[in-house]
Amino acid sequence: ALSSSLLCTILSLNNDNHSVCMEQILARCEEIMDIANNFMSFNISIGVSNVHKNILELPVGYAEAEKALSNKFYSESSIFVYSKYSTFQSSNEEAFTGRFIDKIMQEIHSGNSDEAISTMKKLFEKQKESRQSIDHIKTTSIQICLICSKLLADHSYNALNISKDASSLYKQILESTSINNLSEIVELVIKSVSLYLNSLKKQNNYIINKAMTYIQEHYHENITLSSTADFLHVNSSYLSRLFSKEIGETLTEVINKLRVEQAKSLLKSSDIKVSEIAPKLGISDCSYFCQLFKKYTGMSPSQYKNINSKYISV
Repeated sequence: ALSSSLLCTILSLNNDNHSVCMEQILARCEEIMDIANNFMSFNISIGVSNVHKNILELPVGYAEAEKALSNKFYSESSIFVYSKYSTFQSSNEEAFTGRFIDKIMQEIHSGNSDEAISTMKKLFEKQKESRQSIDHIKTTSIQICLICSKLLADHSYNALNISKDASSLYKQILESTSINNLSEIVELVIKSVSLYLNSLKKQNNYIINKAMTYIQEHYHENITLSSTADFLHVNSSYLSRLFSKEIGETLTEVINKLRVEQAKSLLKSSDIKVSEIAPKLGISDCSYFCQLFKKYTGMSPSQYKNINSKYISV
């Protein structure tokens, strides 16, 4: 016994035929597994080395059995036979993994959690087939979770609300004993992040629609970013950022553009004086109104009126 959870067994077989020896070894392994499954209350896994003819090769055999047992991470089987699989990671594999992660993030950002999970599972399957190192696969899992965390932070969400906190989540990943277990953890992260972002998107759309309705109904009053935020019961900085992100303009710019459009309509279709327009738009300072009008049209209200008015005297 090497430890309380690890036992090394050496079998001596009177046969030079490698295939026959391996057949006998696997038969013994099956017997051990049957005993463990039927008469014991714990699970075991067995790693089997190549057949060696010289006792001096015992260290090599032990290393092979240990290497074979590491395959438990990739499979739900219980008996693992050593094979000279390649664990070499080419320079293209990092870029390959990166492309998968980018696609996963794009799908999450677009609200396609099912597609993101499907892509994640394809990535793990590829890593499993090519026998990527366990550390590499765990690092990939942490990368996905870190980017998910950044997506949440970008939306003013400060922590992964999945396994109490991020450190707990990463501990689960580092202690995972199989690639299937890793897949389940990362799938939960993707689902949780997608659910939050989708609910936030619906909430943001609702806020923007309410804000636009409020602006259209009250543009002729002294409304501001602050008063609109108070009406919607949200933070004014958050509302401004929301408009910048979703509309491409700040809420103040939206208000000003609407006021200028209303001013243009009044200047074209009535004989109203320029000095009378500003109060109708909720602007108390006429000179500020003229500056605002010129900013968005390139001309003063008087110039615009002279060019477009239907009420020019003959």
